[in-house]
Amino acid sequence: MNHPSPRTPRIEPVPFPKVAWPYRFRLQEREEVKKSVSSTMPIFELHAAAQPFGTESLLTRALRSFAGSAVCPIRHDKDLTYLDNDAPAAVFSMSPSTKLKMAIRKKGYSQQHAFLAVPSRRVPRWLIPTQNRCAILAATQIYEPHKWVMRLLKQSLIGMTRIGWTGWGCPKLLVATKDMTALEQLVEAVTSEPAPLFALSIGRQAAVRKLTIQVMRPTGEILGYMKLPLTKAATERVRNEARVLQRLWDFPSLRPHIPRLLYAGDCNGTYVLFQRSLQGTRGPTTFTEMHRSFLEKMRATHTVRVPARNLIEAVATKWEAVAPVLGTEWEHLGQEVLRRANRELEGRPLRCGVIHGDFAPWNTRVCERRMLLFDWESSSWEAPTSWDTFHFHVQTLYFRGRNGAFKMPKRDMNDEISFMLYLLNAVVQYLAEENQLAVSLCKTLLIRAFQGKQAWMTDSAVAA
Repeated sequence: MNHPSPRTPRIEPVPFPKVAWPYRFRLQEREEVKKSVSSTMPIFELHAAAQPFGTESLLTRALRSFAGSAVCPIRHDKDLTYLDNDAPAAVFSMSPSTKLKMAIRKKGYSQQHAFLAVPSRRVPRWLIPTQNRCAILAATQIYEPHKWVMRLLKQSLIGMTRIGWTGWGCPKLLVATKDMTALEQLVEAVTSEPAPLFALSIGRQAAVRKLTIQVMRPTGEILGYMKLPLTKAATERVRNEARVLQRLWDFPSLRPHIPRLLYAGDCNGTYVLFQRSLQGTRGPTTFTEMHRSFLEKMRATHTVRVPARNLIEAVATKWEAVAPVLGTEWEHLGQEVLRRANRELEGRPLRCGVIHGDFAPWNTRVCERRMLLFDWESSSWEAPTSWDTFHFHVQTLYFRGRNGAFKMPKRDMNDEISFMLYLLNAVVQYLAEENQLAVSLCKTLLIRAFQGKQAWMTDSAVAA
C-alpha cells in the first residue's frame, strides 16, 4: 500500500469559526425583548424591537432593499389602525387576502406588488410576480438550473402555468408602497417602462449575499437585471463588476458576449447595478471550442507579461491573512505551495490579462453557437489567463460531486505550479463566501498535485 509523504496531511473538513449566537440564547433574548415592550405597541414597532440585536430577517432585508425604505409587516386588519400616524412608506403582508389588499389600498398604499414565495416564506429563494401568467413564465428565467432534479421542477412549474396555474397552493406575499419606489423610477428613466414587474432572487451565500431582480414589462419581456448588494463584501463585488463591464464594452469584439451596462450607482442610498439580459440556452458543462474561443478573445483585448514574484507576493499576502483560521495542516500546505512557486518560477514572467474569475457553466449562456457570459463580480484585469480554464474544470468537478481524477488542459510550462497558486487563491475567496465544501475540494486537489497524481492534457490533446 502506498502511504502519503510526511508532508501530505489527511483530507478533513475545514472547521469554520463559530460567530453566530447559540440558538437557545437567541430565542431567550428574543422573548425578553418581547416581554419588555408594551402590549399596545404598534405591530411594526414590535416587529423591529423583537429582532435579536444586530440581526434582521433575510426576507425583511430583501424587501427593504426592494422598496427602498423600512417595511412594516401587516398580519391582519387590526394592524392597519396603526398606519394613520407616522405611517411607514412601505408595508408587506405574508397572508394577503383580497380583503386585506383592499384595506391596504384604502390606506393610500396604491403601488402593490404580489409575489409567490418559492420554495417557502421561511426560506425565500425566489419571489415570483403573480400579476399574470406571462409574468410567471418570464420570471422562471431568473433561475437556470443545471441539476436534473431542479430542471424537472422548473419544467413542471412552466407546464402548470401554461395550463392555467396562477399560484394556488403556493405561499404568497404582498409589498405595497404609497408612491413609485426609487427602483421603479430608475427603470422608467432607463427603459421608459412606466409599469415594470419584478422577480426577485435572494442569494444563498450570507457573506456576499445580494438581491438580484429581473425587470420585465407586463407582457413578460425581460428588460434587464438589477443587483442590490446586502453586505459590504457584496457591495465591493458588484462595484467591481460594474467597473469591469464598463471597460470591456470598449472592445467591440467582446460586446456580443457580455451584458450591456445600463446603470451603476446610488439609488435611494443603495448601490445598484442594472444591466441588459443575455438571451440564450443553458451553457454546457463540458469545456468546448466555444469556451476556448471566448477566452482567446479576452486574451486578445489585454495581455501583459508580469514577473512571477509579483503574483506570488499577492497570493502570499492574502493567504497569510486567512491561514491561521484554517489550522496548521493548511498552513503547511500553503507554505509549501509558495515555496515551490518561488523556486520553479524564479525569474520567469507569467502571461496575465482579463479573467472572468467565476468562469463556470452556470454563468454562461449559448446563443447561435456564441458563448455569452454574465456575473463578472470576481473579475480581475491582470491575473494569469489560465486561471479561468482551471476554474471551469474545478467547478464542474464540484458541481458533479466528484473528487476523482480528471485531466486539466496544459498550454504553458508554468501551468502546473500556476494551478497550485490558483487553488490557494481560490481558498481565500471561498473562505470569504463561507463555502466549506469548496475549500475541502481545493485541499483534495492540492494534495493530489503534491503527490503527482494530477493528470494534464497537452494543447494538441485539448484541440483534438
